[in-house]
Amino acid sequence: MDRKTLIAIVICGVVMLLYYPFILPLFSSKKPKPIEEINEQVISEKQADTKTAAESKLSTTPPTQTLQPQAEIPLQEVIIENELLKTVWTNEGASLKSIKLKQFKDAEAKNILELIKNAETEYHPLAIENILQKTNFQRHRYKIIEQSGNKIVFTIGLEDGINLTKTIELLPGKYNINMTVVLENNTDTEVALSYNIIASSMITHEGEPSTDMAAVTGLDTGNKRIKLVRTALKEFPSKNESVGIVWTGSTNKYFSTILKPASSDLVASINVQAFDILGTLTNEKADGGDFMVTLQTNKFQISPHNAVTHSYIYFLGPKKEEVLKQYENLDALLSYGWLTSISKVLLTFLNAVHRVVPNYGISIIILTIIIKAMLFPLTRKSQVSMFRMQQLQPMISQLKEKYKHDKQRMGKE
Repeated sequence: MDRKTLIAIVICGVVMLLYYPFILPLFSSKKPKPIEEINEQVISEKQADTKTAAESKLSTTPPTQTLQPQAEIPLQEVIIENELLKTVWTNEGASLKSIKLKQFKDAEAKNILELIKNAETEYHPLAIENILQKTNFQRHRYKIIEQSGNKIVFTIGLEDGINLTKTIELLPGKYNINMTVVLENNTDTEVALSYNIIASSMITHEGEPSTDMAAVTGLDTGNKRIKLVRTALKEFPSKNESVGIVWTGSTNKYFSTILKPASSDLVASINVQAFDILGTLTNEKADGGDFMVTLQTNKFQISPHNAVTHSYIYFLGPKKEEVLKQYENLDALLSYGWLTSISKVLLTFLNAVHRVVPNYGISIIILTIIIKAMLFPLTRKSQVSMFRMQQLQPMISQLKEKYKHDKQRMGKE
């Protein structure tokens, strides 16, 4: 390597060493900072425009579909009762919070029977859960515009121009509540809507949950025949979209809560869902025995400045034939098995004895004695025949021994 090449390499090395710390800053322009400031300003303006556009978009979108309770409406409870029922209503969801059957005692025979479990849940019977695509509507608080000893009127105004009025009336001496739902369209356009109403929720446990508790639905099969469809706890969740649904609800061993619309044409489907131990809806089986039944209506039209009225009967009482016969189609809740006619005769007689002796244990004993007395002539004849056979048995044994080798002679003797 010659001297000039060596000098050139040394100079290049020195230049490279001095380039970054000393030479590069001299060639760097001081204009990048304004450019950076301009870029920041442009970005800031774009963000402001984006924010403005987003706010503008939010202002034009519909309000949220999940409604929360209104703080300005206080939570209220109202009691209405008759000779058979004592019911407690809340304006949260315009729903039924407590049902007491005055003529029945609980399992310990100490207190009046409570037909709804005292559980912390927001899903109470007869609350409208969904309407106009708004979820959790059962949390919404209604105004109470009328109340008396046997009647309550709830009302609420929706932001969509729809007024909803729910009237509850408890008739004297009956195990049912009459309910009307009035939806009034105050707009200048026709409105199409449907809603989801809770038919039954948290019925108290009576009997063995796995066998005695179920969701029930009545199907009209024609010729005035109602088919009972039972959905056991192990079959939850469940959805029934059958045509001809006339009523739905839940049942335990002795009692039922049933929602029956005035027209089966209103019903689109029945949904059944279980609660977990915390009272929250779940898509699992109802291992704890707690569940909810909801009725989904078909979509219907409300013309401008007009109203639509839906009427319901809500039965909450014992599964007794004399009680269920008062309500059309509800006697299908009673299932007698294969021997229906015989079972009905025995049950009628048992109830007749119970009216005289108000104790079913004694009534069953009396029924057993009477049945044995009626069958005594037949059993007596059978017993006499058996006694005679026992008397003849020694003689027959002797003949068998005597003529054991001559069966023909033994038969003649």
